[in-house]
Amino acid sequence: MERYGPNVLPRAGSAGPFIRLLRQLNHPLIYVLLVAGAGALAFGEAVDASVIFGVVLVNMLVGFV
Repeated sequence: MERYGPNVLPRAGSAGPFIRLLRQLNHPLIYVLLVAGAGALAFGEAVDASVIFGVVLVNMLVGFV
């Protein structure tokens, strides 16, 4: 104890909630969905785009929680 100190690991720094929320978007399939949503929006398919973006949002929130 005297030579090496207590046998505990140092606490890892935790990212803030905003960073944790944005980390949920860091996946290749999410990129595909975002591009598909943007493409649907570009072609005037607002309903399809909103459904795709809604799926991404729900996925992001579930992963965050």
